[in-house]
Amino acid sequence: MTVGGTFDGCINLEKVVFSDGVTSISLNNFDRCHNLKEIYIPSSVTNIEKMYGEDFKDTNITFYVENNSYAMKYFQDND
Repeated sequence: MTVGGTFDGCINLEKVVFSDGVTSISLNNFDRCHNLKEIYIPSSVTNIEKMYGEDFKDTNITFYVENNSYAMKYFQDND
């Protein structure tokens, strides 16, 4: 299952927990989610599309990922 465009502009969104089974997410899903603080990514995710525009490096979002998962490697490789 792929999740795309779902949360764009949800200014009151503070936390996102993807359920196991999601395999692909786009960080563009969270464009203009200015109150977002936490994103939980399961080990089933094997594809993450980069964010275009706003950069997560300048936010207070904490990403929660499982050890040795694709998401962990992705964030290590992409700061």
